[in-house]
Amino acid sequence: MNHQTLLLALASALLLCATTSAQEQADKARRRDPVQKLRRAFAANADLKSLRFTTEHRTLSDATMANFLAGPLGAAAPTSKGRKVRTSGVWSGDLLTQSFGDREQVVFRGRRMIAKDSDREWTPRRGIAASGNPLPFVLDPQNLFLALHEAKFSVVHNSVGDVGGRPVAFYTIRVEGRSASDLLQAGAIPSGRDSTPSAQDGAVRMVTLLAAGGALGGAAHPKMSVEVVIALDPATQKIHRVHGRSVTKSPAVPGRGRIVIQGGAALGGAAEDVEEEEEDAKAVGTFKDGLSVLAKKVVRKSTIVSFTYELADHGQATVGD
Repeated sequence: MNHQTLLLALASALLLCATTSAQEQADKARRRDPVQKLRRAFAANADLKSLRFTTEHRTLSDATMANFLAGPLGAAAPTSKGRKVRTSGVWSGDLLTQSFGDREQVVFRGRRMIAKDSDREWTPRRGIAASGNPLPFVLDPQNLFLALHEAKFSVVHNSVGDVGGRPVAFYTIRVEGRSASDLLQAGAIPSGRDSTPSAQDGAVRMVTLLAAGGALGGAAHPKMSVEVVIALDPATQKIHRVHGRSVTKSPAVPGRGRIVIQGGAALGGAAEDVEEEEEDAKAVGTFKDGLSVLAKKVVRKSTIVSFTYELADHGQATVGD
């Protein structure tokens, strides 16, 4: 081997080492990327064969109804928190069971659904409980993980702690715009309609359609954002808890809001908006229980639904336990 051939062989070897090293660094960076880490975890949990779960959700604020029921000159109608809706269930293969309290139970298998309650034995149903009442929010864990995997999200906060004595890492993800409303329309998060005190009232249903941009020709997707806190065991990729909050901006209502007169000119917006600017600024960037703290101005103008899913027996849950 002459001198020139030796130099070429050495240069090729160095180039190969440099390329391999760069690839290894890129692979390590991808593994450290929390977004990619969560996407891998969502895919792994969607591939589970079974899971036991409980859910709880509640409407914390319903600004949509407040706007529609408000008095003259923008006097806000009082809002009240909705009731907590709790369910428990098992996903096992193509079976999905869910219980609502001690009375109602439903089972889904493929396209079929059956339901029972304390007064009726198992009977075919579609979209309603055995009693004929509308179904509360029904969680499908596999659908949840698939929807999260496909969502466009950013990681805005992280911390460490435990769930049931298990050490976990908490990742707060934020989903906004169309991707946020896709989570709602995919059934991954509750709408909160079933926790509103007067959820069966026709006026509430009409307001819900307006908020979603439905009946009267508005946008197909409401203006909303969702924050979700994922409790992840990094060693096993098991997700033990999912809790979060959806914030949907209330649709504008003609005649609502005050006009502020300053120097002879009319300024659009409510007087309390100006008063709350300083408080809003203080709220930015702070977190409580993994979720960003909302300013009063945001709460007053939004419909807010909280939800918590506790997940257990990953791959080991069976129906009928």
